[in-house]
Amino acid sequence: MFLSRTSDYSFSLPDELIARYPLEKRDNSRLLVIDRKKKVWSHHLFSELPELLEEGDLLVANNSKVMKARLFGYRILNGERGGKVECLLLNEKEKGTWECMMKSSAKIRPGFLFQIEKDKKTIDAEVISLRDPHTGTLEVRWSESPLGWGELPLPPYMNRRTEDSDEDRYQTVYAKKIGSAAAPTAGLHFTHELHQKLRQKKINWEEVTLHVGVGTFKPVQVDSIKDHVMHSERYFLSQKTADSILESKKQNKKIIAVGTTSVRTLESSFEKNKTLCADEGDTDIFIYPGGHEFRVVDGLITNFHLPESTLLMLVSAFAGYDLIMSAYQEAIKQRYRFYSYGDAMLIL
Repeated sequence: MFLSRTSDYSFSLPDELIARYPLEKRDNSRLLVIDRKKKVWSHHLFSELPELLEEGDLLVANNSKVMKARLFGYRILNGERGGKVECLLLNEKEKGTWECMMKSSAKIRPGFLFQIEKDKKTIDAEVISLRDPHTGTLEVRWSESPLGWGELPLPPYMNRRTEDSDEDRYQTVYAKKIGSAAAPTAGLHFTHELHQKLRQKKINWEEVTLHVGVGTFKPVQVDSIKDHVMHSERYFLSQKTADSILESKKQNKKIIAVGTTSVRTLESSFEKNKTLCADEGDTDIFIYPGGHEFRVVDGLITNFHLPESTLLMLVSAFAGYDLIMSAYQEAIKQRYRFYSYGDAMLIL
């Protein structure tokens, strides 16, 4: 089924179901397990994951680490400090020049000067150009590296600043390669103890890297999803991970992506190379119902996503629109927690 209107992917969510803080223990989150063939679901805890998978299944997770990418400062006009400015770092295009998103009460255009302040110290920055009108990203030149000047960029719907607990909880326990502007949130449910239980059951684990940027979380702002332009994000796939996936496929074992970013990495690389091999590049793949044939991924662990988001469209493409939208209504009825710090789904 191809539903082309962005509004087709809308749903109403009670505000109290938005998870603004994590649970005390990561794997105490709930897990809605969906069987795509039988079109049924069942309710579990994330800690039960090893019992829900089979020996030899392969989990593939995104090991990107979130940058302290949310910066606060002031506009500089005629040498004087002006209104407040907020800046989100996305990726460094070349030394000293970053792709960013910004908010300011004043119109932002090339030549816009601003200053970031932290611990009574400042660094200067200048907007060079509007990099991408589709996404509203800007190119910004910095007087020195802005890394270390900000805080972890919690999603806007949490409606709060970063707290000490987020320093740990808004990263996966296996995060290694820094570069993301948002967490690959499906992985937030894993603990070291759960990893040990997975190993004991001989459930395999491999990792990819996709640095999460605006392409993953920017809302769709056009009426027809075919008109949406995805922002590209950098990914890396090792030969070891590629070989493990190909060997698992030979043995008819399931490849289960941990998160939509892992899906996009694997499907992008296969689409590019017609197989899996050591690979890196930029992907702007947009997966929606009727627009993609899945060639690598057999299962998916994912959180509950925002209405009208590309993430919800990807999950609908994987499991079927009707099944996913019905499952979301079931999750709302059963008071599941939604979004980054919320509960999860396992789709098989």
